[in-house]
Parts: sequence; C-alpha cells; structure tokens
Amino acid sequence: MTIALKSHFQPIFSLAHRRVVGYEALLRGTTPDGTPVPPPELFARCQSVEEQTALDVAACELHAGSFARFPRQAHWLFLNVDASIFSSGNAMSASQRLLQVCRQSGLAPHQIVVEILETAIDDHVDLEAQVRELKAQGFLLALDDFGAGHSNFDRVFTLAPTLVKLDRSVVVKAAQSQTVRRVTTQMVSLLHECGALVLMEGIERREEAVIALDSDTDFVQGYFFGRPAAQLLPPAHTCAEIEETWALCGDRWHDQRREYRDRLQPYVQAMLHACTRMQAGASLAEACAAFLGLPNADVCYLLDASGHQVGTNLFSRGHGPVLAERDAFAPLRDTTGARWSRRPYFRRALGDTGVVQVTRPYRTMQSLSMCITLSVGFEQHGQRLIICGDMEWTPVDVRPDFSDTVS
Repeated sequence: MTIALKSHFQPIFSLAHRRVVGYEALLRGTTPDGTPVPPPELFARCQSVEEQTALDVAACELHAGSFARFPRQAHWLFLNVDASIFSSGNAMSASQRLLQVCRQSGLAPHQIVVEILETAIDDHVDLEAQVRELKAQGFLLALDDFGAGHSNFDRVFTLAPTLVKLDRSVVVKAAQSQTVRRVTTQMVSLLHECGALVLMEGIERREEAVIALDSDTDFVQGYFFGRPAAQLLPPAHTCAEIEETWALCGDRWHDQRREYRDRLQPYVQAMLHACTRMQAGASLAEACAAFLGLPNADVCYLLDASGHQVGTNLFSRGHGPVLAERDAFAPLRDTTGARWSRRPYFRRALGDTGVVQVTRPYRTMQSLSMCITLSVGFEQHGQRLIICGDMEWTPVDVRPDFSDTVS
C-alpha cells in the first residue's frame, strides 16, 4: 500500500526574544483513503536497518526541501534522525547523508539542528565520532527527551550538545511537586553550565509555561504555543501566550518576593539580634533564644573563620528531631568540631559581615526535613565568627534564591 508523506512544522520559541527561532519537522503519513499513519508505525513497517535508514533520509530530504521553499528567515530547522542513521554498518556516515540533504535543499548545515535520542543507540564510540563529524561540518546538535527514562548527565558531558530538550515528563512532574520544580530549575542551571541551551518541550498549559520561564529555560515548544502545521507562521507573528506568561510571571514574582520577605523578616531580625547580643558578651544560648523561640526554628550553631563549629548545636524545644528520627540520625548528632566551610551560608556570611544570608531549601543532616539556613558574620575580640540558624521550610510557591541577602 502506498503511503503519502508530508512535512508538518511545530514552532519553537525563544522566551527572551519572544518570537519563533526554529521549527521541528514532523513526518505525517496517510493512506490513499486518508487514514493517518503515525511515524512509529511507518518505521515499524521497515524490514531491515537499511530500510529504516532509507526512510529516515527520505524524511530529512522531504523536511528540508519543504522548509526551503518558504520565504527565507533566520530560523533553525530541527530534524529528528532515527538511530539507524548512525549505524556503523552504513556505507555513508550521518554527516555525509545530511550534507547531501543540504545540497539538495539549499540549506546550510548551521541552519539544521540534528535531534538525536541517545538511548536508542548502542554503539556509543561510533556515535561520539559521528557527532564530532557533524559538528565539524557545522551542524548543531540537540539531545532529545532528556529527563525521560534513564537519561543522565554523562551523555551531556560526552556529546556536548548545542541544545538539550527536556522531555515533557519533566514539566509534568514539576507542575505536581514544588520539590521537582526546584530541582528542574537547578537542572536547567547545570545544563547551562555544561554549555548547552535548554528547550522545554511538550508545554500544553499556562502553568507549564510559567515553569519554563521561572526555571530560566531558553526555548519552549508545545501545543500551548503552537501546533504542528504544514505552513510556517507569518514573519511578523507575535505570540500572545508568551507576552501573557511574562506578565503573569512578573506579577507573581513580585507577590512571591513580598510574601517571602514577610515570612523571613522575624527570623532575620532574630539573627541580627543574636549577633548584637554576642558582640555584647552574651553566650550563644542567650543570644539565640529569640530565634529558637520562633515557630519553625530548628537549630542554631556558631562557626569560626575557618568554618569549624564552635560548641554544639542548640535545638529549639519544639523543633528538634522527632523521636523516630533520633536513633536513625544518631551518627550525625554530634557536630562538635564539624567543618562547614564549603557551605554557601558560611562562605557568603564570611565575605559580607553584618548582612543576613539565606540559602535555598535543602535537606538538613539532622532529620528528614527540608530547611533553609540564615547566617550572619560579625567580629568579636578581633575574631570573625558566623552565627547560623536553620528553620524548617515547607515547599511552597515562595522560595529563596541562591543569592538572597537580607540586611
């Protein structure tokens, strides 16, 4: 049975530029009676790796040719390539085949982003060699479906892709859990530090768009912003959904910052009070009594200029580890002489005395709880000291940023 193939294109938007920067090409197959044939079924009909490769190359040629017929704009064309194109048994490498696609369509390699699903490829050594060849020819590389299945950063370190596409499962989980949402933000940050741009795909709802913007994702793709179509968007197209998301995030950010600062203010004042009391000669217990008397306050401790703990932890009466956790965390209970010099709350307080520093939420070593740490440095008898106070932090929309300081 003859199956007709055609290209559809889904727009990819830059949140910062607030416009289309590329399109992902998607294969559409139909039978003579108009019945759609999904791409997985098309490839499942192939009888051999050679047939799979031939179909994949034909799809790339179709997409590139269709894309090139539209009025030329500064847009990337994202091409999904089947794992078979990287097979070491092929007569031509992936780079040679895609260069042939460029010659036939008139597109330049730098206009094409090659999407690869690394989990589907067995020959990792050959993959790395072919990726180097693709980059040498000017093609851009996107690692697809990151965050799904057994994805890990080793693939990012090894392949050094231009872009990493976060799987829809990431944004779905982030919408359901504040913990996952915070981790997603850190994942995006780490991918940026690896040298990759980040695209969040599969965005279907406003809240998911907000998550993408909050996490500093570079690009977005999904039904919320635009569905696949046979035609490209007009050159002057503006995306109302992006503008509305920016406006919503701006209003929400200001509300959250205000709520966050109001929530922290009593603890900040208590830490400053503790600093003043210790400079006046009070003991750590006397100085920290006000902080430990606040709801959700957990523990206070003192560090010297090298990050060593001076004395032991001072727990609040209501917020020490619960009975069930005391035995489980017994190996960590004695912190006498512990060194916390690698902790951000120590390093920032050491460099900016008199200013209360606030961490982002993290798992405390004293219990199963999430906490944030407030810290403030001061001088006493010519010695630099840092008072630290932990408070239990329940996951809510308001979350401290890594660089927060409150004077």
